[in-house]
Formats: sequence, structure tokens, C-alpha cells
Amino acid sequence: MKAVVLKNIYGCQASCIHRSFSTSPVSNNVKNFARFSLIYRGTEREKKQQKENPDRSVLGWSYGVRHPGYFVGNRFVLIPENIPEIVVPDLTDCQFQPYVSYRSPENSRSEFTARELFDYIYCDKIEEDFKNKKLDAEGNPLEPSEEEKLTAQEAFDRGRRTGSDLFTQDRPYPTRRERLGLD
Repeated sequence: MKAVVLKNIYGCQASCIHRSFSTSPVSNNVKNFARFSLIYRGTEREKKQQKENPDRSVLGWSYGVRHPGYFVGNRFVLIPENIPEIVVPDLTDCQFQPYVSYRSPENSRSEFTARELFDYIYCDKIEEDFKNKKLDAEGNPLEPSEEEKLTAQEAFDRGRRTGSDLFTQDRPYPTRRERLGLD
């Protein structure tokens, strides 16, 4: 704040306190005027001139919206592919709800057990081999599938490959020494 001394009246000094725009000493009186918003500034004459002959260096009216084209000099070239389209799908027969209520029951499905995994993968194949009499005296298939030809180590390695979805936070991937039984 600056105090301007008007004059000495009857031995008293009268002062007028007014506001002033001051810059900080850190920036050494240098301001970046490109960062000042000029959207609603200017006189009516300047606004009228900006409407008739717009100056693109004075920004502020785009509000972050991309233009559907580009400027060549003072001419705007419209690109039809850049015009946004609003696509609203027809949801008349949709059975989905817009959100899941917190009062909905929790998932009661248990984890996949070894028995369920065996039934899901091998049960149909074993029943089919038994009906067609494709089992030997020990119960091994005469025409094994690719999964049945795997050794225990090959199946173990295949199950822990990337994308097998057996990785969890509770059971990290074993090291090579752990797999070979050295640790």
C-alpha cells in the first residue's frame, strides 16, 4: 500500500490511501501476460472487432474444445471426420442394471477345488474312453490326449507360464531352485 501525501493542512498531514498493483521482487517485475485470462476483458469496440475479424493470438473462447479442422491463413478448413457424433445405444430390452446395489448378496461361489478341476477337464474323456473300451488293464488310455501325455514337471511348468492365471499374491511364483527341490 502506498500513502500519497496530499498537503499539509493546518499543521496536519492529510493522506489518501489507494490500492495499487504491485509485482513481487522475486519475479523482478516480469509477468507472463500469456497466462492471464482475457475472456471477458476489453471494451465493446474490441469485442465487436474480435467477432468480425478474430485474432487467434487472443485465446480464451475455446474452453479446451478441439476444432474439427485447421486454419490456413485466415481460412478455416473443416474436416468432416473430426466432427463429433453422439452415439446413444438402444437400451430398451437391456436386462442390466445401471449400478449394483450395496444390499445385493455377495458372491457365494467357492474357489475351484482339485476335484472340480478334475471333473471339468478329465471326467468326460475318461467316461468316453471307458464306454468305447479304450483303456488298458491298469486304466490308462490307449489313445491319450496331449494333456495326458505331459509329465508332472511339464504340467507344472505349463501351469506357471505367463497367462495361465494361477498366480496369486498369497502364493508367489516359485524360484527355479524351489522347483528343483534344492531349497
